[in-house]
Amino acid sequence: MNLRAPAACPAQAAMAAVAMAASALALPAAAQSIGAQPFDYSPDRDPALQPCDERYHRGERAEAAACYTRVSAESLDGAVRAEAAWRLGDLQAANAFFRTALELDPESFVIRERWGRLFLATHQADEAARLFTEALELNEDYTPARLGIAAVALGRFEDRARTIVEEVLEGDGRHIEAHLISARLSLENGGVDAAREALDAALDIADAQDLPPLEVYSLHAAADVLQGITTSEWTDRALAYNPSYGEIHATPAYYYLINRRYREAVELLFEAVRIQPDLWTAHAELGVNLFRQNRVEEAQAHLALAYQGDPFSAQTVNTLRLLDSLENFVVLRRELPEREVGAGVSTQVGAEVGTEGETSAVVSAETSAAPGETAPPGETTAVSGETTTPPGMLLRLHKDEAPVIDAYVTDLVADSVQAFTERYQFELQEDVVVELYPEHDDFAVRTLGLPGIGLLGVAFGYLVAMDSPSGSREGEFHWGTTLWHEIAHIFTLEATGNLVPRWFSEGVSVFEEWSTGPLPGRHIPVRVLEAMADDRFLPVAELDGGFMRPTYEGQVIVSYTQAGLLCQYIAREWGQQGLVDMLNGFADGLSTAGAIREGLGVAPEELDRGFREFLEVEFRTTLDGLEEWREYTRATYEALDE
Repeated sequence: MNLRAPAACPAQAAMAAVAMAASALALPAAAQSIGAQPFDYSPDRDPALQPCDERYHRGERAEAAACYTRVSAESLDGAVRAEAAWRLGDLQAANAFFRTALELDPESFVIRERWGRLFLATHQADEAARLFTEALELNEDYTPARLGIAAVALGRFEDRARTIVEEVLEGDGRHIEAHLISARLSLENGGVDAAREALDAALDIADAQDLPPLEVYSLHAAADVLQGITTSEWTDRALAYNPSYGEIHATPAYYYLINRRYREAVELLFEAVRIQPDLWTAHAELGVNLFRQNRVEEAQAHLALAYQGDPFSAQTVNTLRLLDSLENFVVLRRELPEREVGAGVSTQVGAEVGTEGETSAVVSAETSAAPGETAPPGETTAVSGETTTPPGMLLRLHKDEAPVIDAYVTDLVADSVQAFTERYQFELQEDVVVELYPEHDDFAVRTLGLPGIGLLGVAFGYLVAMDSPSGSREGEFHWGTTLWHEIAHIFTLEATGNLVPRWFSEGVSVFEEWSTGPLPGRHIPVRVLEAMADDRFLPVAELDGGFMRPTYEGQVIVSYTQAGLLCQYIAREWGQQGLVDMLNGFADGLSTAGAIREGLGVAPEELDRGFREFLEVEFRTTLDGLEEWREYTRATYEALDE
């Protein structure tokens, strides 16, 4: 078993940026931690490593490096030398030492579990899971290996992570990692109170067992940002414990990201790499999310730094390759039509003018920017009843396709922006950036690492990325409908400052596909009808979970459709204003339950009851014939096979 070889860095320009940035870092070689070792909470940690660990956890990097070097030189235990080499950033040596240690002790489940953690830290989850499984085959009760599998599942947004953690805690509540994973799962679903409870238990264990509390602090800080607390006491405590602990900013940034609050995440990631310049995962996330804001050159510089420090990350390598491919694209600036801004159209919520916070005059509709660069945003005013020049659109199109699809994309974006501005009473404040990729794999790189994202398009605030008409096989999707869907996301995200829950944003986009899109009409997949018949629709207060951590195959598409139907029901009962009122509630920071009560005047449970009645009226005939249709389809396939 070998560590995967690092991939060659694809970006020549990026490497120049690396050279400049690296010279500014001026870090000692020992501080350049590659595949940084996560905290080892297991009771099997060798005592010889503990004095080194204490210095490492306190941010005394040079002293810790000297200590690990000394331990590695003096120890005859291959597993101990592997741990020391890992802390020193020599992953190949760590891998070799683990292999040798296992050859000498082939029945060791402890060595397998720690070796698996090395693979997990270097983005090789399949290899890690295999080693954790082997460890459990040797000792089915070895909790660190079970928690290793839970960590793999956590990274893949698999619901079994919660099942494993609950089983571990039921058997023994003294495992700090189990409480930490439980807290992460709760935070991903917005369960801040449950996360706090798990973190309090984890902190008690850390104090009792003399374990580093830094991960507890960073997750408490994440809970704070989800509650709107941006100046956290937990940040102060973490930096007092270790002044160079970048995760105290990077961890909260992650929870911003999965809630699509990209601007706030970028700010925290900048702070993370400032205090810990060799936190390569933060550089990678920063690069990816600067790219999502169309800040291409900055993105490339941070991704190149991340590659230099961590060449094992597929996300980093693939995104750098995608950035290289932008030389094959053109960026075209197109104007949106002038419109009369009526009373009640909001321009305040979530407004940030310009990619870099600056404005300039609108350029000609025929102007194009250089590949990979941003054309200047439009200047806008927002006086009720006055003519205003709204922001424009930037189209990043492959140079072979641009002459063909430019006009079609321009018209669809203009029509959708006009429709949604009126329907949701929100005026855009920045240019809309639309990227169409003829290669589906390039688009996939754009969405890598995001939970609950469909396979056709994605919106990052004002930036939309999707397959071009040639990006999928003919008949697989209607690209105009996909673009309409994603432009709707811009309005729900930006009108609320990205505070809208996933179910409502997706629901509005699906509803708009059906009601105002270029291919109107309600389209319900069979698997959704089956879920409806089996009573697998979720209560509205739990609907986000169907996107984030599905519990059965196909639940994400079921959740998309349920959300669309729910928004259709709301519009039917409360009118379009009902959706607008809920959107305003989310902009004010209300939860799903709060926005329903404030915007619709009913409790969530009452909305659920009415929705069930709506489904009964709309689909009872179809559901009654579903089994007969299944039998007919089965018989047809059997006849074809004969």
